[in-house]
Amino acid sequence: MKVAVTGTPGTGKTTVAKGLSEETDLKYVSVNKLAREKDCIISYDDRRESDVVDVKKLRNETNDLENCVLDGHLSHFLAVDKVIVLRCKPSSLKDRLEGKGWDEDKVMENVESEIAGIIEREARNSKERVYSIDTTDKSPKQVVDVIINIFEGEDDGVYSQYFDWIERDEVETL
Repeated sequence: MKVAVTGTPGTGKTTVAKGLSEETDLKYVSVNKLAREKDCIISYDDRRESDVVDVKKLRNETNDLENCVLDGHLSHFLAVDKVIVLRCKPSSLKDRLEGKGWDEDKVMENVESEIAGIIEREARNSKERVYSIDTTDKSPKQVVDVIINIFEGEDDGVYSQYFDWIERDEVETL
């Protein structure tokens, strides 16, 4: 099985992906690290302060991987069996990103992306098995347990539904 753990920066991808790897037989793979190692970086975006990745080349580089959890906000673009989209209440996400020392523009760009559900929409447009988990009030261990339950078929349809902050009336004045 190949699983993508994706989401807006600050939702807990790395912590959860590493925890999932520890609790299962899935190997942890950092998509960002792999993109650098496999020469999939095509440029650097100064405004966003991030690498620009050749996703098609990265997808080709990951096709042969098996039994792994792919950690990264581009992982849902790769050939995977399941996509786990981590979500976080926008006000909490803002606090998390500010806590990382990110500048206001970058924080707000990512909070707006979370409100709009950009990553989840991208994943749902290209994959069938997509599950969304709100990490706001869950520990990383609780999120890992939810994912394992999903693997075991204990979803009850809760996590396979599109997650919408606006519909949930969770968007506050930021």
